[in-house]
Amino acid sequence: MENTHTLARTVPIAGNYEASHGRGLNPTYQRLKDSPSHTDAQREGVRVEFHGGRYPDTRKGTDQKAIIEFECDRERTGLEGLEGKEEEEEKEKRKEGDDEDDDGDEEGDSKASLKFVSYKLEGPEEEQLEVLRLLWRTKYACESVDDEPSEGSNKKAGWGWFTWLLIM
Repeated sequence: MENTHTLARTVPIAGNYEASHGRGLNPTYQRLKDSPSHTDAQREGVRVEFHGGRYPDTRKGTDQKAIIEFECDRERTGLEGLEGKEEEEEKEKRKEGDDEDDDGDEEGDSKASLKFVSYKLEGPEEEQLEVLRLLWRTKYACESVDDEPSEGSNKKAGWGWFTWLLIM
């Protein structure tokens, strides 16, 4: 039996709705190392917040927000776990018993770089928002993604992914 998915509804979580509804994307960026949280201070990457959505799109609708944490993982491109050829190759490895790589994920054998964390109401009762939280592990969130020393030099320094995100 083939696995089918049904779309029940779409929720506009983030976007620039200033012209039509007066709600903007209002993105904010924060280096995880600069976070006031002790746990985040040990992590390399960037946290991005996006706003603008409301569901349902009425006065009584609930405002939406997306928080995406791009976390440095030098072993990942960020595309791991997406449907397609890569996923099929992982399934083949597991079937053959060759998959000895355990990356310590809470979910056991999940190799996905993009992880759904939660989607729930947050904040004080009078200001509650529905917040989508995602964690995306990728080498492009590292402060320097060039791990390979170039010939004739010690190590080539480069701008990391989060630097380009801030520039854009």
